[in-house]
Amino acid sequence: MHFEKQNRDGKITIIAHANGNRQPLPALWLRERAPTPDQLDGDTHQRLINPHQFDVDLHLTAAEITGDALYLEFSDAYQAAYPSALLASWIEPPARLPEKFNGVPTVRSIGAFHGLTCKQRQAISLPSSSF
Repeated sequence: MHFEKQNRDGKITIIAHANGNRQPLPALWLRERAPTPDQLDGDTHQRLINPHQFDVDLHLTAAEITGDALYLEFSDAYQAAYPSALLASWIEPPARLPEKFNGVPTVRSIGAFHGLTCKQRQAISLPSSSF
């Protein structure tokens, strides 16, 4: 995956390129995911901000792309560095799950339950919970 900075009509946009696809990364989406200590709890990684309080017209005012990070500045004067690998993990789809793991249907195959009769569903045995 690599990133591109576009500047059109004075507006900066970051584009992610992966597997032949182009994905624009909205400034608001990037701002609410700022991976900085003042925005994330150090233990739980829960956001310490309320993204609903951001200005809906939030935009990028500066961007620098290096091989391993994106350095961004936003219209609310906030600055953050985004490791490229972290952004890629948020953008690229996860590897496909197997149909079964240790004989138990995975989330991927649970969708196959839709449309089955009760008798067919009962024929599929799921392990009991050990909670």
